[in-house]
Amino acid sequence: WDPRTPAAARGCETCHGGNPRVADAAKAHVGVLPAADPKSLVNPTRLPETCGHCHKPELEAFAPTVHAKVLEAAGRGPTCSLCHGAMASSLPSPGELDARCETCHKKPVEAKTALAVLANSKIQLHRARQSLDAAKGVDPKWYAGALDRFHALERTYHDVQRKWHTFDTDSVRRECHDLLQLTKALD
Repeated sequence: WDPRTPAAARGCETCHGGNPRVADAAKAHVGVLPAADPKSLVNPTRLPETCGHCHKPELEAFAPTVHAKVLEAAGRGPTCSLCHGAMASSLPSPGELDARCETCHKKPVEAKTALAVLANSKIQLHRARQSLDAAKGVDPKWYAGALDRFHALERTYHDVQRKWHTFDTDSVRRECHDLLQLTKALD
């Protein structure tokens, strides 16, 4: 496994194990275990570590959370696949997220609102970038300064996105709201 390998070039073995260099299917799958096996790389208790090979900042954010501790202690609980699907190919809508959180949380949580504000922040960043690109030729000095401010806002967005993995939804919501206002001002 090499984290520098582009995602499109990674195969099943990245997450499931096995040997992709062997032509025989049985030999290629030696060591691949079903997800129910505690030794499997995709067992719920090991999934954060497996995903963390490529997503270190997200793992670092998740590891100290109550959710991670429950997963480790009970062998079940929220994992990467709860939000991103079995093949890490999706993100839940705010409504889907609410339903997933309500599986364990019997009271309302702010995840739906925080996710909606996070999504709006991303949309507003995209709009601001389009506006900047449209104004590129007007004043090169102004454009360079505005682009620097845009990149700073983009970095802030990525920091907040990582913070999402701490499940501190109140903080994510507040920081996204601030980011949204700054991005609208830049736009």
